[in-house]
Amino acid sequence: MAHPAVEVRIDPEAKKAYITISETDNYPLPNDVIETLKESQVPYWIDINTIEKALESRLVNEPIVAATAKDGEVEVSIGKGEMEAHITLRRAYGGKAITADEVNKMLAQHRVTFGIDYAEIEKAVSEGTYNKPILIAKGKKAIDGKDAAIEFMFKMSTTIHPKEIDHDMVDYRELQTVYSVKKDTVLAKKIPATQPENGMTITRKTVQARKPKDVRIAVDKNTRFSSDGSEVLANIDGQPVLRGSTITVEPILEVNGDVDFSVGNIYFTGSLRITGSITSGFSVKATENIEIHGLVEDSYVEAGGDVLIKGGIQGKNKGTVKAGGNVKALFVQYGTIEAGKDILVGEVLHSNLSAGDKIYALAGRGQIYGGSISAQNLIEAKVIGSESNVRTELKVGFDPKEKKKLQDRKTEKAEKEASLVEVEKGLKILERQQQEGGLSAAKETLYHRLIATSEGLQQRIEDLNEEINTLEETIERASKPKIKAHKVIYPNVCLTIINSSLEVNSELTSAVLYEEEGLIIQGNA
Repeated sequence: MAHPAVEVRIDPEAKKAYITISETDNYPLPNDVIETLKESQVPYWIDINTIEKALESRLVNEPIVAATAKDGEVEVSIGKGEMEAHITLRRAYGGKAITADEVNKMLAQHRVTFGIDYAEIEKAVSEGTYNKPILIAKGKKAIDGKDAAIEFMFKMSTTIHPKEIDHDMVDYRELQTVYSVKKDTVLAKKIPATQPENGMTITRKTVQARKPKDVRIAVDKNTRFSSDGSEVLANIDGQPVLRGSTITVEPILEVNGDVDFSVGNIYFTGSLRITGSITSGFSVKATENIEIHGLVEDSYVEAGGDVLIKGGIQGKNKGTVKAGGNVKALFVQYGTIEAGKDILVGEVLHSNLSAGDKIYALAGRGQIYGGSISAQNLIEAKVIGSESNVRTELKVGFDPKEKKKLQDRKTEKAEKEASLVEVEKGLKILERQQQEGGLSAAKETLYHRLIATSEGLQQRIEDLNEEINTLEETIERASKPKIKAHKVIYPNVCLTIINSSLEVNSELTSAVLYEEEGLIIQGNA
């Protein structure tokens, strides 16, 4: 409501509005003056600060400038990284309204020249969108290159799940661990890297995209690249194997029948498939996998990869099976198994088993009794021990050799990385000299040698990273080793978990045992 002591006068030529306050006992407050100006439909910007100062002095009968004409304004706000710009329009009060051209000039003053939405500016100005931030410019995001990759067309590992049949029996006859390919089979395909696309800020600064990493794969005499270099093909029939970064094909030797005096001991570079048994006293070694359809008697079997015995082991306290990978057998009696990874058996009787990761006795009867059984992370069986209280020892826990191996790999990685830094320094110097005036023949030779050395070091570092990750995962799992019995653990079984031991004096049913603060704790399986 207008205040009776406030007189308003508008001067169109000066583009100002004045107030005069007459003498009164009811001296106006700032809000009274503002309301009076609004009711008088003053078209100018009301100067609240001037009004407040005048009222503080309690001026009377003197004209006071209370409102002045004001042009429209535009505020420009630049976002983080100069990837966005917003404008905020301010209304004109008796002055000149803001135009799209003036907005564009203001953007230019802020160096905003890329990604401008001119239509949005026209719309905001024409519709009078005031006091609200409006997005009117966007930069172009960089698109990183996608790393090259290798798609392998053959089985990289074997997972075996024996078929359970009636009466706690299992059937391994349908399993096959020696995977083979024919000559000219495509073993791997290279998925090329996608090229990066640099971005642009609204001020036309280049945003660098990440360059993709290439992936290197090597071949040997038993494999080759396709004509365009995008595929790896087999040169021979055999078993495809990835060894480090090299794809090779190992020949497969098939022995029809038993390994006996008619065959003799076997030492083979590649994989073996034996359709019969390995009889007493003979030795069979292979650098890759070994598949045996019959029995292993008191003989010696060693594989760089996995060993699958579709029958079982009748070791007579002499038979030994060693594998760099996994060992699977229907049963083992009076024998020894050493596996770099897992052991999967149906029944263990008076035998010594050692696994770098886990031991499972779950197929068929799934019973372990007699002998010494050890694994880094887990021993799991249906039954441990026997009703006749046969002495049985089980041990799970971290293998210090793995920690030493991990430290060795980390030390080697640090050394390779330091060498790579020095090699790359040399490359940069030679590349600069090459740009400035060329290289001599000797320096050109050195340049190519350094490139080859750099690539070799990078590949070795990648291989070491992969091995370090695997070792760390193994050690992490080994930090919480367990022994599980789905049915029962009988008395006269000694359980050792890390550095703690437990003598079982009474039956434990459906038990899971683990170590905690130096004690072995029992949970439910």
